[in-house]
Amino acid sequence: MASYAAAPVDHLPTVSIGRAAANPTKGFFVRMLTRDISLDDCILDLVDNSIDGAWELSGDKPSLSLSNALSGFQIDIVIAEDRFVVQDNCGGITLDQATTYAFTFGRDEEEADVEETEAAAAAADEPEAGKGHEQFSVGVYGIGMKRAIFKIGRNISIRSTYRSEGVPASFEVPIHVPTWLTDNNTPWDFPIVAAEDLPAPGVRIEVTDLAQETAARFRAPTFTASLRPGRSAKSFWLVMRCFEGWDAGLGCSGAGVGCS
Repeated sequence: MASYAAAPVDHLPTVSIGRAAANPTKGFFVRMLTRDISLDDCILDLVDNSIDGAWELSGDKPSLSLSNALSGFQIDIVIAEDRFVVQDNCGGITLDQATTYAFTFGRDEEEADVEETEAAAAAADEPEAGKGHEQFSVGVYGIGMKRAIFKIGRNISIRSTYRSEGVPASFEVPIHVPTWLTDNNTPWDFPIVAAEDLPAPGVRIEVTDLAQETAARFRAPTFTASLRPGRSAKSFWLVMRCFEGWDAGLGCSGAGVGCS
């Protein structure tokens, strides 16, 4: 009986007859982003972002000393059954940052490689050196703004006031999650609209139409106490002590961080 050897796969002709769709849906993407994170960590990560901005604006690098390096900066938090607000005076997000990377899901691989190369070179030349925003990063939670706000609720407003050539400039990114999820157009993006200035350069994030889990947790009288950073991360607690008026709890009424 005759036998025939199979032709090597790499010698077979390649004839394209179509493309297999591999695009993720927005709903799947949001579910995956928020599935394994806690509400507590989402809120504390938004506070982390404000602290990073304060360090950058102050010109100092993050320190665990109990100095008043961040005195004058303030983070106000409102936790209610029907809304969540975090507002700071820590410099704000610029329009360029908003349009290029602040609202992207992940980073471009080439951009990430460049950042890693620059960071490695800086560390080799000077161990304390850093580049851009990274040198000011507290880096305790690392959840990310998008994951946090999608976890908390469905109607989101992100306002920013920053200084552009010494003059205040402001914008708002409104996100109605149910509407955004049904818009299948690409590329994925969010609208940016003009907005009134905040009292000082900084960011205000307000979330309404809260997720069912969020509203239930916010109704609990013990929820605010559970957010005390000292119970979650010692380093976060120490950094927060650098804010003027901080008394080791988000439930304080001091000048640094307040919760109502």
